Amino acid sequence: MLAYREGQRTDPQMAPLMQGLSDQRMRDLAAAVAGTMLDRPPPLRDDLPGFVQASRDCLWCHGETGIGEFEGMPVLAGQDAAYLA
Repeated sequence: MLAYREGQRTDPQMAPLMQGLSDQRMRDLAAAVAGTMLDRPPPLRDDLPGFVQASRDCLWCHGETGIGEFEGMPVLAGQDAAYLA
């Protein structure tokens, strides 16, 4: 997310979503979608501060499970929060 915000990575959908986000907001979003992959995706963490924004901005492409809705979409489920940030 930081790389998109700082212009180091480009994507017509991701870059605009990251513009203007504070470091804390990025940490909140990363925590909301991070988890541990077992035999199924982790449950949604609707108790975390980034949940509402992640639901609104991330789930359309990355899916409710974090596995991705489209071929080639990066998997978010199971990623470490620091990696996502």
